[in-house]
Parts: sequence; C-alpha cells; structure tokens
Amino acid sequence: MQSKIDEIITHIAHSHQQIARVLDAKRQVAVRMSEIINHLPDIEPELDGVDGLLDSSGQINKSIISYLGALQIWKRL
Repeated sequence: MQSKIDEIITHIAHSHQQIARVLDAKRQVAVRMSEIINHLPDIEPELDGVDGLLDSSGQINKSIISYLGALQIWKRL
C-alpha cells in the first residue's frame, strides 16, 4: 500500500513540475509581448520615406527573431 502511495505522490510531484514549466513559459510569453507592445509608438510614426520604412522593418524583424529565439530556448528545456 505504501508503494502505491509513493507512486501517486511521485506522479503528482512530476505533474506539478510540468505545470510550473508551462506557467513559467506562459509568463515569459506575456512579458515578451508586453515588451514588444511597449516599444510600439503611441503616435503614427514618421517613416521618412523608403529608408525609414526599411529601418523600422529591420527593427521589427530583430524583435521577432529575438522573441522566437527565446521561445526556442524554452522549448528545449
């Protein structure tokens, strides 16, 4: 009987670890999304033509790549 209880407790502990990992990953996504939103301008941006548009697009691409890289790190854990 004691071994069954031990197995159940071990299973519950493992489940709690997995839940903690999922919650931490969701927290990281929320933090990252809030960082991205904070970087959005409050007013319509002045892009200064094609060069400004390309520069802004490059910054957005860097942010997206950084975000996806962070997700990949969490996925490996």
